[in-house]
Amino acid sequence: MKLRSVALPPEHGSWNLALAPVLLGLLLAPSIPGVAAFIGVAAAFLLRRPLQVAATSTFTLRRRAAVSIAIGYGLVGAAAWSWVVLAAGPRPLLTIAVAIPLAAGALAAATRGRSRSAAADVAVATAFGVLGSAPLLAAGATLEVAALVAALALLRSVPAVAYVRARVARDRGRPSRVHKMGVVVAHAAAVVAVLAVASALLAGSYPPGIAVPWSAAIPYAALLGRAVLGLAARRWPRSIRAVGVLETLLGVAWLATLVAVVEAI
Repeated sequence: MKLRSVALPPEHGSWNLALAPVLLGLLLAPSIPGVAAFIGVAAAFLLRRPLQVAATSTFTLRRRAAVSIAIGYGLVGAAAWSWVVLAAGPRPLLTIAVAIPLAAGALAAATRGRSRSAAADVAVATAFGVLGSAPLLAAGATLEVAALVAALALLRSVPAVAYVRARVARDRGRPSRVHKMGVVVAHAAAVVAVLAVASALLAGSYPPGIAVPWSAAIPYAALLGRAVLGLAARRWPRSIRAVGVLETLLGVAWLATLVAVVEAI
């Protein structure tokens, strides 16, 4: 038995989708409580795999290892969130209150052998998109600012989940419940939404504390272009491994661009 298969998630892309939102929140509003929130979210992300193994494995040794690892992650997460509350008050816990039902639904799907269903993937992406605003709340940002940053994260992660599912299904010759045109429309809607937010902020129709210029739409436009090319008749890139590498690079570019152009206090 390899402990890595129990302790770490098998999906490499999940690291990018889960931790990029909270890293965005931390980099937009750096603080010591924000670092603790990042640790708490990372522990919650890692906790999913051993809980899934403990609930589904019939191998006693593997199940016991999963339970022990889950307890370890849980203790780290509890300590981190306790630090957040002591240093910044209880407001960051609002993100947990929103994320728990979503995470519980995804975990329930995993115990029924549906851990990679579309609903489970979207629920996990949404949960971590919401948790990404915890560092902002820990740094003293308003709920409105935190909600807007969470929305920026979700406008990237949810369409990305749809794209990857559609692309992998096509490359493996399987039917996909995610239609190609629906994926493209979702990415186009994300670009329009970011431009609308930028226009609203420039017009002064949103509470102060955050600045989102039109240039923030650039990485979303790049993701749209990737969706169009990736789902075309002659798909690019040409392998699933290359798809994963490209998603990681685009995720890093998305994060770097928003950190560079968005201001949140």
